[in-house]
Amino acid sequence: MDHYWEANGAQDPPAAPTSSQGTYPTDGNLPAAVAPSTPGAWWYHQITEEIRNAIVKLGGVPDLTQVDQLANGLITAIASAIGDVTDPLAAVAYSGSYDDLSNTPAIPAAQVNPDWNASSGVAAILNKPAIQAPLGFTPVQQGGGIGQGTNKVYIGWDGSGLGATVDQTSEGHFVFEAELQAYVANLQSEINNVTGNAWTPNNLQPLTLGGLGNFIIVGSNVGAGNTVSNPSVRPGGPTLAGTWMGCGEFSSGSDTFSLVVRVA
Repeated sequence: MDHYWEANGAQDPPAAPTSSQGTYPTDGNLPAAVAPSTPGAWWYHQITEEIRNAIVKLGGVPDLTQVDQLANGLITAIASAIGDVTDPLAAVAYSGSYDDLSNTPAIPAAQVNPDWNASSGVAAILNKPAIQAPLGFTPVQQGGGIGQGTNKVYIGWDGSGLGATVDQTSEGHFVFEAELQAYVANLQSEINNVTGNAWTPNNLQPLTLGGLGNFIIVGSNVGAGNTVSNPSVRPGGPTLAGTWMGCGEFSSGSDTFSLVVRVA
């Protein structure tokens, strides 16, 4: 498009009007004596210049023989603008493919089952709790038996014997077979001394309830070899007739117990 008038064109552009009526065009109404609108030279001039200047601004050269210069100029300009925006974009903007991304983070290997013994790698278990090594023997459970409480039981060597402590109370030493045999032999010797060797393999007296040879535990201090008459089975409890000889004693706090055997 360019300036073109088939006839009666002017060498200079028309002067711009100083004001506008602010109205709209009309075809007029002859019966009502209303004349149609008159565009005037300025209207034709401004329409032509608007289109022509747009072609020039879009980089075209006005050509009065062409009727699509404005359209082609707009298409070229829009394509160029799109290119200015999209050319800096990465290929992923067009493809939408993860493979077209750059500087992607490292993706760990597929999930694996944890390995308790692994010290590194994806199978390693972090912040593992400390596990006690196998004992190598079968432990004995403390408590939990019929009628047993939850008290803590300690068994250990105290320098003179194997003792037991329950919570904070000492229960004394354990008596083993050799010690028991020695106690029995000592008891037999003491009985023989008191009874004049009346108890011998050839002269055994039959045992009767509460009679000679019976053992009881009394709630008093009767030293080994000492004798007591008619002792109480417990403090304030029933008494048993006869003479009883101490075989050993045991104390726990303020309580004292003695094992005695009747000798007369």
